[in-house]
Amino acid sequence: MCDDESSVRRVPAEWEPQEAIWLQWPGPYEEQLEPAFASLVAIVVQYQKLHLLSASERIQNRARKAIAANGTEPDHENIVWHRIPNDSAWMRDNGPVYVLINNKLTVQNWRFNAWGGAFGASIPFANDDDIPNQVAEILNLPVEQIDIVHE
Repeated sequence: MCDDESSVRRVPAEWEPQEAIWLQWPGPYEEQLEPAFASLVAIVVQYQKLHLLSASERIQNRARKAIAANGTEPDHENIVWHRIPNDSAWMRDNGPVYVLINNKLTVQNWRFNAWGGAFGASIPFANDDDIPNQVAEILNLPVEQIDIVHE
């Protein structure tokens, strides 16, 4: 994306303003996590926009039910729903890394391989590996492909 050695790159600090938080809703292997995610949703939407990714209509319906059961409106103005194939709920590990390149927000897509197969070769991860590209497309941001495994 940007090979110019004179470019200035930096990752925004955690205390800098952010527009939104992104989460992948737990899928079939992680349904026991739904109450915790619903609690997280209830807190986040009080303060800022939350983008929720669901891999299927079934998962989105489960998410909406869990969020409502926790006392939050699933159609809250700060919730933005996205139907994007994903394999796990751990977007912190597979999601985009936001970088400012010459003060222009860019998404970095580091490789993701499901923690090196630590949970077995049968654990899918191809959809998770593509999440940064999907987020960048939604946000209309450029993507820099990083050929290093992040997680």
